[in-house]
Amino acid sequence: MDNPHISYYDASNYSLKYAYWDPDASGVDDIFLTAEAADEGVLLSWSIVGDEPAELSVLRGLTQNGTPLSQNDTVVLSGELSGSATSWLDVSAKAGVEYAYYREVTELDGTVSRVGPSEIVVQGAVSELTLSDPYPNPASSALTINYELVTNSAISLSVYDLSGRLVETLVSGEQTAGRHSVSWDSSVAATGVYLIRLEAAGEAITKRAVISR
Repeated sequence: MDNPHISYYDASNYSLKYAYWDPDASGVDDIFLTAEAADEGVLLSWSIVGDEPAELSVLRGLTQNGTPLSQNDTVVLSGELSGSATSWLDVSAKAGVEYAYYREVTELDGTVSRVGPSEIVVQGAVSELTLSDPYPNPASSALTINYELVTNSAISLSVYDLSGRLVETLVSGEQTAGRHSVSWDSSVAATGVYLIRLEAAGEAITKRAVISR
């Protein structure tokens, strides 16, 4: 009769739910969230589909192997925000920790619901120079190198053999603070062990990479 009713199990929130479509209903239909690491923390921005809610709150939870943990483990970070708010800065995020963010919405009729996670898992802002282990390792034809810069700085990212001979310079010059990724085409490199060296702001970090075929 053009008025479907659905009962379903919400595995993310461990609860049985009941939903129906009401063509005359009003309220928040959805909230789309984006998150971006900044020097000051993690900047959360969102847009609302439907009516403006009375209030919003930002919640944060941890993840395990890229999967958000139970929402029972989340904490409210922002307190109550105006329903017209469109962004909030999480200054307490820590580097190297992955977070899942949620929004708790209070609608005009007093209904409270939690939205998220919107497939968004964000690392904390960069607080130290970091060079991750290259992958895959061993590699056959190409490998990826991820690194993090605390400030804008001149950097050098190079590949050396075990004798200290420079094999290739992957990056040289000014780069902005934040997370970066570089691919090294190792298809022409001889099999063996290589050293990936990152130099920036007077610091240096070295990782080992194995080329095997």
